[in-house]
Amino acid sequence: MAVKVISYDLNAPGQDYEPLYKEIRSFPGYCLAMDSVWLVSTEKSCQGVFDKLKQHIDDDDFLLVNVLSGYRQGWLKKSVWEWIKKHE
Repeated sequence: MAVKVISYDLNAPGQDYEPLYKEIRSFPGYCLAMDSVWLVSTEKSCQGVFDKLKQHIDDDDFLLVNVLSGYRQGWLKKSVWEWIKKHE
């Protein structure tokens, strides 16, 4: 399985985005890396992940799904780095 990065801007104040978060948590493996960034372990393509999530966002929201490649650098919680190592 590949790790996909899901990032978003949710722009509707007061909107209930729990269905989006529930959908993200339905993947075989998931990790909340930052406030608006999740990592998911899945065999689905980026398009497949996007299609699964787009039903839970509004027209004025933004959603990006991409593959976590071997080339990366950042400052994250130790638990997030451990999750990445476990699922890459």
